[in-house]
Amino acid sequence: MAGLTKSGKFVKNMALAVAVAVPTGMGVAELTSLLTNSEAMSSLGALAGQIVGASAVFFPLHAHDNKDVYTGEGTKSFDWREFGKDVLKVTGCAAAFDTFYGVAKPSLTYFFQRKGFDPATASLASDAICIPVYCAGYFKAIKRLGVIR
Repeated sequence: MAGLTKSGKFVKNMALAVAVAVPTGMGVAELTSLLTNSEAMSSLGALAGQIVGASAVFFPLHAHDNKDVYTGEGTKSFDWREFGKDVLKVTGCAAAFDTFYGVAKPSLTYFFQRKGFDPATASLASDAICIPVYCAGYFKAIKRLGVIR
């Protein structure tokens, strides 16, 4: 992956995070449906699983791909302060997009379940609509905040 630009690496990391988040959400939706008959709880469980799964993948990859930014000059020590600033920027930016996603994804998942979809398929169908919108807007916002450098 040495040939990718910083933007390309960021998109790669988002794609890998999504690749983990989607099946995690599907699995949590199914697990939640075994514990309760509530479509709303199943939908919210899927969302929570996705956020945890995506974060667990994205942040380590982002740190790895930006060693030049997070490693001090002349030293190999990791600059946790600089990384922390970027994590706050990413998290702050994500809050707005997570608000959209947090409303749209469970609402669509609930809608699809009410139409007869099983919880995992309902989660997947809502992601097919929400994730492209989320990623496109998020990437543009992150570039403006200077996290990709």
